[in-house]
Amino acid sequence: MKKVFAGLVLAALSSAAASNQEVGQPSTSGVRVHGGFMRVDDYRALPDSSRTLYVIGVVDGLLQAPVVALQDVPASNRLGDCIQAMNVSDKQLTATVDGFLEAKLNEVLPDRNDMKYAVFHVFNKACHDHGMRVW
Repeated sequence: MKKVFAGLVLAALSSAAASNQEVGQPSTSGVRVHGGFMRVDDYRALPDSSRTLYVIGVVDGLLQAPVVALQDVPASNRLGDCIQAMNVSDKQLTATVDGFLEAKLNEVLPDRNDMKYAVFHVFNKACHDHGMRVW
């Protein structure tokens, strides 16, 4: 389960930086975020087990952010704390992502292009709904 959280933290942190900028372009803070590999439509076409593995990888990456950054990343730690407090399985995390995509896809991702950005929004909202601030 900890591996699941790590992938989501890295993706969410990457997506947080991308949320207000063009992908691959520097923001006003100097952070640059490159586009990802997974498009939303491609993710939705995957079988259940592959979608779960994708979500686990995103969480693993997110929780690994402090290692990549070579410093403490408070949002990564808060996301890990939030997911741990929610006490959810990898399948529950995937169901949360899938439900979000069904309900909010056109509102949040009109171009349906960036899966890591969608995962960021899912966990940002889930943690907020759980009473915990991540970003």
